[in-house]
Amino acid sequence: MSLGSLERVVPTPIEDPEELGCESGPLSSSINGASVYLWTSLLRDVQRLTAYGVVSFATIHWASVGLLPAVAPRHVAQQVFEMARSLYLNDVGDILLGVSIVGHITLGVAIRITRSIFSKNNKSSTAAKSNSTPVHESESAIGLGGIGSLIGLGYKRSWISTVVPLLNPISLSGYLTIIPLAYHVYKFRLVPILVDGDSNMISLDYVSYYMGLWLNWSMLIGLGLIGSYHLVSGGLWMQRKYGAAWKRFGYGVLFTVLSLGTVLISRLRKIEDTSGFISKTFTSYLSY
Repeated sequence: MSLGSLERVVPTPIEDPEELGCESGPLSSSINGASVYLWTSLLRDVQRLTAYGVVSFATIHWASVGLLPAVAPRHVAQQVFEMARSLYLNDVGDILLGVSIVGHITLGVAIRITRSIFSKNNKSSTAAKSNSTPVHESESAIGLGGIGSLIGLGYKRSWISTVVPLLNPISLSGYLTIIPLAYHVYKFRLVPILVDGDSNMISLDYVSYYMGLWLNWSMLIGLGLIGSYHLVSGGLWMQRKYGAAWKRFGYGVLFTVLSLGTVLISRLRKIEDTSGFISKTFTSYLSY
């Protein structure tokens, strides 16, 4: 071959490793893992902001409908209930709470989808796994560590995280909370609006009527227990409180909620004497 037969060509870089006839190596998987971790961390930061809105509402709501009615005289609890209701049952409160709840759920689903896609594309890469499951993420697979952790047996990876790797006790409790939460919003917010145009008739007396049906009070118990677990375990995880002492603190909060909830249910199920227009209104709500 002579020099005259050679042709000038424009150099073109090869960006896809598959064009070289080989698969992407550990370095590429490591970069992808780091990118996914950064992306999910950003989503987590935004989700943390929505959690503040949910926790703020839950604290005010639980204090007015859970704590005081369980320990204070009924007329005092009713006054506090009406005062607290005026803080969040308005157009601004509805928007802020709705955005917080919907945003929190949507961001959680987006994080799961992102991890699912990355997990399928990098299933056999140990480098990717080390980047996509840091200590903060692996702790979410433990949750509060199980009842055995309270008696010194230690805690281990939750069974749900073993069966479904992309789920953990925190996310599972969050998804399960959606069912009783939607039912609660329907019965206490939407039904009164559909019947009367507003929810001004909702009171502790209505809660007593509401507790007369087993489906209603079982949904309320489920919302209290599952929702409290999600708020407590998720809050500790977001604040990076992983120690055994914090897990015992979490169970202490849940035990307190359960105890107050038991007292609350026993007191509110005692329906006071209501008749006439109020009784008919409550009946129309329950039968809707």
